[in-house]
Amino acid sequence: MLEYLSRFNHLVHHQNYLIYFVDNDLYAFDTLTNTFKVIFQAPTIVDLDEQTYFFPPSILFVNGNIGIIATGKEPTMYLIEINDTEVSCRNQIDLSFLPSIHHPTVLQAEIFDGIIFVLVVTTEEILEKDTTKRLQFCLSLVNIPLVSPSDIKCIGQIYSSRLPFQTLIKDNCITVISEYIYRTTSNCNTVEILETKPNENNSTTLDVLQSQSYIWTQTSEDITIHFELPVETTKSNLSVQFQFNQVYVQIKNTQEQVFGGILFDSVAQLECIWTLEKSKYLTLYLTKLSKNVRWMHLFQQDDGVLETLDSATLQSYTDRLEKYTGINKDETLKQVLAFTEATEAVDFDLQSCSYTMFSFKGNTLEPIHTNTTSGLKWLCNVTDKPSSFCLQCDVDGAIFNIVDDPIPTRNIETFPALGYIRNSKRDISIITLSTDFSISVMVESKRYLYIYKNPKGAKTSTQYLYDMCEDGDQSFVKGIYVNNNVIWVLKETRLVKIEF
Repeated sequence: MLEYLSRFNHLVHHQNYLIYFVDNDLYAFDTLTNTFKVIFQAPTIVDLDEQTYFFPPSILFVNGNIGIIATGKEPTMYLIEINDTEVSCRNQIDLSFLPSIHHPTVLQAEIFDGIIFVLVVTTEEILEKDTTKRLQFCLSLVNIPLVSPSDIKCIGQIYSSRLPFQTLIKDNCITVISEYIYRTTSNCNTVEILETKPNENNSTTLDVLQSQSYIWTQTSEDITIHFELPVETTKSNLSVQFQFNQVYVQIKNTQEQVFGGILFDSVAQLECIWTLEKSKYLTLYLTKLSKNVRWMHLFQQDDGVLETLDSATLQSYTDRLEKYTGINKDETLKQVLAFTEATEAVDFDLQSCSYTMFSFKGNTLEPIHTNTTSGLKWLCNVTDKPSSFCLQCDVDGAIFNIVDDPIPTRNIETFPALGYIRNSKRDISIITLSTDFSISVMVESKRYLYIYKNPKGAKTSTQYLYDMCEDGDQSFVKGIYVNNNVIWVLKETRLVKIEF
C-alpha cells in the first residue's frame, strides 16, 4: 500500500498555478503573486481511522482549461473548467458501472476529437483460499464525450496485483510500464497480468534471430559486432543488410539467415560497413544515429548477451562516480553540499520493468507490442513529461522516451551515476527528474531532500542537501515539482519553495 501511494505526485502544475488538495479542498497557488484560493470542494471523505486503507484525491488536466478530479473515495469523477478568474464544475461523472469502483484515482488523460480518454485505477480486496486478503488493481480506460459527458463508456480493463510504474495515452494507444508483462485474456475487452517477471519464461514474436556466439562493444558513436559464421564462405556469397533499425546477415547459396534482428536503437545505415576475415569471421560496424546514447543491449528484445567491456570503459564508470564524490570548487549555491558517504548502506530494491503497448481503436484493447528491459531497473518519471522515464543501467540513469514504431522506446539521454546515488539512499519516497533532465530530486523519508545536477561533462556534480525538518515540521512530503532553479515541495502542513 505504501508503494502504491508513493507512485503519485500530489502536486500538479497548471499554467502558472500549483494545484493540490488539503483535506477535501482543492487549492490553486499562484506562483506569480504568491497567493492561493480554494477552487473546488470535494465531498467529505471517510477518515483514515475508519477504514483499512485510504487513497488521496487526484487531478489531471487534459488541455488548457479542462481538468478531471477523482476524490479517491466515492465512485465518481468531476469534470472541472478553469480560467483566469474562476473555476466551475462542469459535470459529475458516475463510475458505478465499472466492475471495480473503490478508491478511483486518475492515472492519465488525453483529449482527441472532442472525446476525453481517461485511465482510471480502482481497487478491490480479493479473498484468497486461505482467507487472507490481497489488494487487486483495475485499470479502466473510459471515454467521455465533452458534449455529453453522461455518455461515458468503458473501452477495456486491465487487472493486476501490481500498479504500473507509468502509463501514457497517445495516438489511440496506451503504453503501460510495469514490473510484469501484460497479456490479453479470452475476453477481448479485458487484459490480465501475467505474473511472470521479464526474462522468466516469456516468449516474443519479434523477428530476432541473433546467434548465441557473438560479442559486441560500443563507443559513443559506434557499435562493433564480432560474429563467427557457421560455415566458411566468400564475401560474394554473403548478403549483409543494414536498415534504419535492423541488421540481417544471410548466406546466399543456402538462403540461410544466420544473424540479425531489430536493433536496440536506430543506425545511420549508409555509414554501416562489414568485413570478412579468414572466410568465417564477420565483423559489423554500425554507426549510431543518436550519438552519445548508450545501448543497453544489442537487440530491442534483450537476448542476454552482455556488452564486452574493456579497461577504458571500466575507467569511465569510475570517472562518473567521482563526479559525485569530488569537491566542486565553483560551488555558488547557498544550501549544504550533500556528499555520498562511503559507509552508507546500499540496497538494490529497485524493480525490473517491461512495457506493453495497447491499441484502443474501436471498442477493444488489443496488445500490439511487448518488450522487456532485462538488467534495467525502474528509477523514476520526468516532471511534466509522461512520455519519458528513467531506468537504472549499471551505475547510471538511462532516460527513455516512448515513441512510435518501429522502436517504441528510445534511449535519449543519460544521467551519470544516478543509479548509484539512488541505491546509496534509504527509504526514498519520491524521486523525479526535471523536464530538461538537468536536475534530479530525491526525498528520503520525511526529512531530507537531495538535489543533484547532471554533470554533463563537468569534473564534478553540484549536489545539495535540504533538511525539511530543521524547523520542527515532521509532516510527510506529498509531492514535488521542479521548474528551472526552483523546487516546490508539498508537505502535509505547508507548501515550501526552494531556490538554488
